[in-house]
Amino acid sequence: MKVLAIGGGVSSSIFAYQVKTKHPLWDVIIYESSDAILKRILVSGNGRANFFNSSFLDESAHLSFNNQSEYLRLVGYTYADKFLDLLSAKMSFAYYEDSSKRMYPFSNMSSSLKDTLEKNLISSGVKIILHSEADSIDPRNKEVLINNKPVHYDYLFLGLGGSAYDRDSRRNEGIYKDLKLIYNKPEPALCPIIADNKLPFNKLDGTRLKGQLSLYKKDKLIYKEDGELLFKKDSLSGICVFDASLFITEPYTDYLIKFNPFRHDSKDCSAFDFISNLEGLFPYKFCEYISSSRLKKIDAQSVLSLLTFKVKGKYPLKASQISLGGVETSQISANLSLEKYPDIYVGGEMLDLHAICGGFNMGEAFLTGIKAAESIK
Repeated sequence: MKVLAIGGGVSSSIFAYQVKTKHPLWDVIIYESSDAILKRILVSGNGRANFFNSSFLDESAHLSFNNQSEYLRLVGYTYADKFLDLLSAKMSFAYYEDSSKRMYPFSNMSSSLKDTLEKNLISSGVKIILHSEADSIDPRNKEVLINNKPVHYDYLFLGLGGSAYDRDSRRNEGIYKDLKLIYNKPEPALCPIIADNKLPFNKLDGTRLKGQLSLYKKDKLIYKEDGELLFKKDSLSGICVFDASLFITEPYTDYLIKFNPFRHDSKDCSAFDFISNLEGLFPYKFCEYISSSRLKKIDAQSVLSLLTFKVKGKYPLKASQISLGGVETSQISANLSLEKYPDIYVGGEMLDLHAICGGFNMGEAFLTGIKAAESIK
């Protein structure tokens, strides 16, 4: 049997490793268009690789995805333990969990995870062929055109990734067309949000406020999270803002962000007498603006009104951690094969199935790779 994985990311790599481990006599090959596999791991978690979340173990991870029912159908909770056992028992990879359930390499270095996966792929016998672009797919003849040369497959896994960061937003369109797949266009996600209100963003650049973010769409609350708001010269940033961006799509004018700096970590200071000592509650730059502003009255309600933002847009795909959009999941069977072509499997970010920050997106890529591999008998 000949099994090909197109794309050298997380989902393809774990898929190839599992298939080769189960079927050591099969020919298993990863084709990667760039000069190395697993490169995106190196920029994950600010270089620490937040690769998983223990919510996958307590069966609450679906709550962090934008399409919870499809997450449960396509990913579920069968393979989370298997994945972590594979890392620790089979690959001797050490990791730890922080207080927010995020999992990192014990070394705190993303290269540890990349090197571990690559080392085990090679030792298992998986072939890795770099600088190999998949130009098109002929599903009837079971061939992939790679660097203009046809390559036969018995099973094919597509781990083509999304369109964020360093990737071309139209990179997968030819293959989607070959397979007659319906897909949604890529949009930025997990990125800063361009917003508008009375505050001088340029003067508050670098200022952080801790509190509770609430996202509204046409006056309906659709997302809430405690976290830190970071002012940039032209936008809002911070993890809670990144997470909120997952639920914002065009038209952006439908959305409103309200930030409450009086409430965080189960503490509410809205009734606190802070007027005589603003610095006791807020960062200096924010206090300086409040003191110099023309607010008729400095009270909690006035501060809350200052922190109500009209959404104008999002940073571009090049400045995003992931992209929304991708292959519509209605075309995917429960075992992650295509309904039209059951010998072709898909996984990772190319699926229109995305989550907030915290190891969920990489975790989903790992789990879809494993599930697809386990589906091949």
